[in-house]
Amino acid sequence: MNREKLVKIDFVVSAGYPTGKKIYYKCTKCGDYVPSFPQHFAECSCQNIIVDRAGGRLSVEMKDCIEVYKER
Repeated sequence: MNREKLVKIDFVVSAGYPTGKKIYYKCTKCGDYVPSFPQHFAECSCQNIIVDRAGGRLSVEMKDCIEVYKER
């Protein structure tokens, strides 16, 4: 992931979180970027965002502390 190529995208939580190979979630609490489509499992340092690809689950503890970015 090249952070210089990331573009913030708007989304509505009630419509669901965007996902894909070039989509990343940024935790605004700890500043980590988490891939929305990891190979197996990914989480940010503070565990606000957890992605379990095998289980098909996304967990966001603090929904106001997440931003979504797409790689160009």
